[in-house]
Amino acid sequence: MRSLRDAALLAALALAAWPILSKARELVDLYRSGSNLRCLANLTALASKLDGGSPVCPVTGRPYRVQAAADASVFQCDDPAQHLRVPMRFLRSGSVTQARMTLPDFAAAPGSHELSTTKARTVVEVSEGSVTVHLEKKPWERFFVMPLAALAGFIAFLISAHFAVDSHAETRKELARTPGVVAWLKAACQGIGRLSLWTACMAWAAVLFAFGARGACYTRDITVLREQSRVAFQDRWLGKDWTGPDVVSEVQALVPVAFGKRYFRVYALFPKQGRVDQRFLFTVGEAEAGVVSLLQRPPVFSPR
Repeated sequence: MRSLRDAALLAALALAAWPILSKARELVDLYRSGSNLRCLANLTALASKLDGGSPVCPVTGRPYRVQAAADASVFQCDDPAQHLRVPMRFLRSGSVTQARMTLPDFAAAPGSHELSTTKARTVVEVSEGSVTVHLEKKPWERFFVMPLAALAGFIAFLISAHFAVDSHAETRKELARTPGVVAWLKAACQGIGRLSLWTACMAWAAVLFAFGARGACYTRDITVLREQSRVAFQDRWLGKDWTGPDVVSEVQALVPVAFGKRYFRVYALFPKQGRVDQRFLFTVGEAEAGVVSLLQRPPVFSPR
């Protein structure tokens, strides 16, 4: 019986540790992708004549290469370590900066395209002059895992709150009947410790409930207006507009940033107060990274 209980405890600990370890690995990948993003932001700043653009790649330590082309200047990173994973260069022609890159083919016909290599359910709607990216949890997560997580968080919050109130009442009784300063302080410290533990459990349960409720009810639409170089973000809760739309204007480039070994995080790079700023759009699998070619300002160039 004891071995069975120990096995159940280990299984519960492993189940609790798995999402934590998974998130920790994702944070490591995010930290590493930060240098790749700074490299592309530097190139955008240099090509757009904005402040904050270092002439040296933060990954390789080598200066960027600048070449003159017909009616344009070309800025690119030599990328000997292949940290970008996508051959990319920036063209400046007059006041317009465009990103040019070598991407895998992607069907660009008007209509709906559901991406199969993303972590979330991502549907791309292609129409004349704009592309809308619809983001939500995948069906099995949205309709089963997330509601279950929200319910577990709600129940855990009620249980933790009950024990927190009970612990507070029990501590008051112990303090009332405890003689002596030393014993009183010991009982007070124990009571504070118990109350802190149950309060922390309440906070964790609240986060779990919010995480589950958001995953089940929240969706986002990202609309890229290519000719206007604008990106609009519309958040929805249960299908109703929640905030926004939040609009980013004067987008200079939309770039895929290497994230881990199999994914890219797509960012919009745009000027803000004379410097390059960035806004995360969505994550896409390496096999479908060619979708980024649909988001660039016209003329829409071939991904090859």
